[in-house]
Amino acid sequence: MKNKTKKIGVTLLTAALMTTLAATSVNADNKDSKEWEYKEAELSLLTFPDINSDGLNAVCELAEEKLGIKVDIEVVTAGEDIVSTREASGDLNDLVIANSGATLGTQLHPEDNFIPLSDNEYIMSRLDDTFASAVTNNDIVYGIPQSTAMAGCILYNKQVFKDAGAEVPDTWEDFLEVCQKIKENGKTPLIGTFGDTWTSQVLFLGDYYNLRAEEPDFASKFEAGEEKYATSTAALKSFSKYADVKDFYNEDCFAATFSDGVDYLAEGDGAMWPILTEALPELASLYGEDYANNIGAFGIPGDDAENHGLTVWEPNAIYGNKNSDKVDDITRFMEFYVSDEALDAFNSAQTPQGPVCIKGYEPSVEVFPAVEDMQAYIDAGKTSVALEFECSVIGANCDAICSECASGQTTAEEAAKKLDEDCYKAAVQLGLDWKK
Repeated sequence: MKNKTKKIGVTLLTAALMTTLAATSVNADNKDSKEWEYKEAELSLLTFPDINSDGLNAVCELAEEKLGIKVDIEVVTAGEDIVSTREASGDLNDLVIANSGATLGTQLHPEDNFIPLSDNEYIMSRLDDTFASAVTNNDIVYGIPQSTAMAGCILYNKQVFKDAGAEVPDTWEDFLEVCQKIKENGKTPLIGTFGDTWTSQVLFLGDYYNLRAEEPDFASKFEAGEEKYATSTAALKSFSKYADVKDFYNEDCFAATFSDGVDYLAEGDGAMWPILTEALPELASLYGEDYANNIGAFGIPGDDAENHGLTVWEPNAIYGNKNSDKVDDITRFMEFYVSDEALDAFNSAQTPQGPVCIKGYEPSVEVFPAVEDMQAYIDAGKTSVALEFECSVIGANCDAICSECASGQTTAEEAAKKLDEDCYKAAVQLGLDWKK
């Protein structure tokens, strides 16, 4: 392994651009021309320790300068339970960062607590449709994106591909051919980092775009207990992919960790890594711009080359407290947060791990080529949120089940049945009428 110097906070910005952003100026060709009212106010915001606050802090500082809004950030450790507790007691903060997706309707009671945004023309004109679907309950939009999205995809080393004469595959069959070609060229086709078992899920969960393409109503039927992984042909295909690729992994795949995967990918010891794109900032931090620019991304392929898509994990959302006496100021802040000016400040402070969830925004910040690859799927309308954003029934042991399937301990059919049993327990806890 080459010696490497960790570069803390690498954002891939030029010095000139950093100066521009520090002065919080707006590009001349910036499409977002909304003017902001300056009126002093103070808002409270509830957030959690596992949320990267660099970008958030940058926007809050800019909001105080541009809007006169000072945001007092409260960090708590109790998760969304404290949101429910404060909702019940009438003591909810003015702004709340919480999950987007299926738990919005089941845990956060948005109709009683959050400002509806569907009639806000500015915010609605900005929100990406896929993100908007993740913060919608009963046809009403409630949240804005706190950060960038990330994807469950294949990150690949461009130089290894070039050396092997390989191209990005658009079908699973082509993907397996690329794996074989790279193996014959003397390189490890796939990086496995199952020593961190959560990474074993990405091939399965990232394949949801393809499952959804074949069965558009799978999520609703699964939540209702009318469809199961073991009875869905499309869902079984996701598990069967583990068997298809078992001979292409690095020899230490069941001991290697996420950090090892970053090293293997950056240095070309492995060609492709099924992983969440949160790996990108880590790669840039450790290896720098040249290595990051050598990494591309593509969605896990399915059977249809014309419908090669990407499964996206939407970011946490910022919600506004409708019962606050500062609704106008909350709305001003939320509008500003999705503006080009605020997004530039956010991305200058926090390296993007995926595309923004805002229509028409063109970053003035250099982004990873892999992020540009992901953005192309969004621009083409070929993205789907991950299953957990459409279905509240989530099993607790998906990582262990996927790891067993990847190791060959279980077949695709056995893994699917195990996941159905795991999800049954979750459905019972949610009070759903599921039958085994």
